[in-house]
Amino acid sequence: ILNFIYSRKFVKIQLRNTNFTKHFKPLSIFFVHTFIVNIYTNLDQVLLGFLVNSKSVAFMNRSNVVINMAISVSTSISNVTLPRASYYRENNNEKFRNLLSQVPNYILWITIPITVGCMCYASNIMYILGGKEFLETTVLLQIMSIMIIFSPLSTFLQYQVLVASGKEKLGLYCAVTTSLLSLGLNIILIPVIGLIGAGIVRVVSEFFAVGLRYYIAKKKLNYIEVEFINKSTVTYLLAALIMGGVGLLVQITIPDLLLSFLVGIVLGGVIYLAVLVIMREQITMFIIDKAKKMIFKR
Repeated sequence: ILNFIYSRKFVKIQLRNTNFTKHFKPLSIFFVHTFIVNIYTNLDQVLLGFLVNSKSVAFMNRSNVVINMAISVSTSISNVTLPRASYYRENNNEKFRNLLSQVPNYILWITIPITVGCMCYASNIMYILGGKEFLETTVLLQIMSIMIIFSPLSTFLQYQVLVASGKEKLGLYCAVTTSLLSLGLNIILIPVIGLIGAGIVRVVSEFFAVGLRYYIAKKKLNYIEVEFINKSTVTYLLAALIMGGVGLLVQITIPDLLLSFLVGIVLGGVIYLAVLVIMREQITMFIIDKAKKMIFKR
């Protein structure tokens, strides 16, 4: 409601002579896509309840909470850039392609260290959120942590690339294919290795979704600017691994799970940024310059 009121300062909103029916078809594609994604992301919990036990469902649900919290931080980058991507696609193709080359680096800048942090502190996180009985979920969370990288990249490809280019149908086909793959793998792996199998399927499904959309963006739409592996990615990975190594030392030094988590997160964040500053990483230096300008302006 507040956004509606505020938007009237910039646009004139009227309902006369408005044809709503022309929007039904594209909206239905978005609806079906969201519906299918929700099905295959929650399918594992249903199958765990049928094929294993309710305890496994609780473990998977708690791991999902952690992963979704981490993913929401990075997907906000994609959500913010969607309107600009759509505008550039229609009005300035050069800026649109430049945006496509930059956004993945911002996503990986934040998702790689969060992923490494979740892997290092999985036991700490599960203990804080669920107590000692949830410590056996540590391996599951470590496996699913990889989704923190894949899921935002998939969102970027879906909305900033396919939807902005008017190819949302291709994104829908990707979602349908991924859901079928998820269903098949869950049926195969959950009866064999249970909870861990469900975690592996989630990671494989997200990787497949990214790969499929990446192929469409590069080969079908010819967006050669879209790259996930470059010099910046290697820099983030190196800094995150150093951060992770320090995190392991913190856990060995401080046996208390809560205290080691708090100390490790703060120390790890400082080390990650310090390594990037030493290496003069582009995004990090850009953010520091922006922060300096905002501080000195005041």
